[in-house]
Amino acid sequence: MLSVKENERLTSVGPGTPMGALMRRYWHPVAASAVLDENPVQPTKILGESLVLFRDRQGRLGLIGDTCPHRRISLLYGIPEEEGLRCPYHGWMFDCTGQCIEMPAEAPESTLKNRVRIPGYPVEELGGLIFAYLAPQPAPSLPRSNLFVMDGVWRDIGVTTVPWNWLPCMENSLDPVHTEWLHGHYYNYVMEPLKDEHGQHITDFVLGQDMMAWVTQGPIAERPLERLGESDKGIILYRRLLREQMATAEAGKDPMNVFRDPTKNTILHIPTEHGLVETTRARRLSTGQAPYSQLMDQIEMQWANAPSAAD
Repeated sequence: MLSVKENERLTSVGPGTPMGALMRRYWHPVAASAVLDENPVQPTKILGESLVLFRDRQGRLGLIGDTCPHRRISLLYGIPEEEGLRCPYHGWMFDCTGQCIEMPAEAPESTLKNRVRIPGYPVEELGGLIFAYLAPQPAPSLPRSNLFVMDGVWRDIGVTTVPWNWLPCMENSLDPVHTEWLHGHYYNYVMEPLKDEHGQHITDFVLGQDMMAWVTQGPIAERPLERLGESDKGIILYRRLLREQMATAEAGKDPMNVFRDPTKNTILHIPTEHGLVETTRARRLSTGQAPYSQLMDQIEMQWANAPSAAD
């Protein structure tokens, strides 16, 4: 059981919060690269901050505050130009770092623009996603996780807006018992004949079942009212780990899995429960696929020889 204060420390991620300080030590996906092909200026909200993501006419990415500091209008309507994003109201322009670089109506000798800056954060593209880093510089390396950098891989990116806090989704991954019940016994129940979901959450697929479990805990789960058992050891250990890593970040140090050595960030193998090679070969055999595939064997070899994120 957590106290109300401890629950707030774990769930609040805005600027100035302990969990927010920890989260900002990592790169976060903010958009799919393809959305900027549809419109080069996009709104995004990450860790409690409302920002604008844009691509200028040179193809460079910027992630800056969403409000012009001049007369406080939204930069979501900004005009992307060669050197940055221009406010449509009076023409102030901001570069990819958030620095104001032009004020057309001010005198040419004015230095006001040099003293005007809005929040700006580094962004990088990898595997079809755009990632942002919101902590103080220097930024660590963007982790090159295997599925983002491997050749011969089909990548599919989906985006969903969900009305709840981040923590239940992560705690779900540390809860093996829910797999048997929510995705086993309950799944069998909802698939019985004549079930109609009575206008409630759609739960006839795995992610829908998870979403039902997350959303019905409320926007922020009332963890002080929980009664955890021995089978919840994974969740208990995860919360302990979060508290330890928050303390590390509060001390100004890098938390776990922050990469600053490029030689250890070539391709990061993310461990799976059974290992890719065994599960991939078993899947090929069980689905009747040919037992030999040159492409799959190359991919399996890459995975098997890749360093682990835990190394």
